[in-house]
Amino acid sequence: NEATLPFMSPTVLSQLLMWVYCGSIEVGRFQLATLLDVCACAVVLELKEVQWTCEHRVREILNIDSVHVILKGSEDRSLEGVKNFALEYAFD
Repeated sequence: NEATLPFMSPTVLSQLLMWVYCGSIEVGRFQLATLLDVCACAVVLELKEVQWTCEHRVREILNIDSVHVILKGSEDRSLEGVKNFALEYAFD
C-alpha cells in the first residue's frame, strides 16, 4: 500500500510482520518516532489491535516534556486519535 511507504522502515515492517505471524508486538522498546510510524502504518493497513496498542503506549509516555513532540509527530503522520488525546492533555 503506497500510503504507508513514508512510514514503512525496515524496523516497522519487521514489527508488523512479527504481529501478523506471532500475534505480538514489542512497543515498549520503540522510540517515539518508530512508535508513531508503526501506528500510522497500522491505521492505513486497518490493523486495529496494533493501532490500539501503539496509541496505548503513547498515552503511557505522554507527559509535559513529550506532549509537543507527540503533537508534531501525530500531525506529520495524520494520526487524529493521537493528536486528539495529546491536545486534550495539553489543554488540561
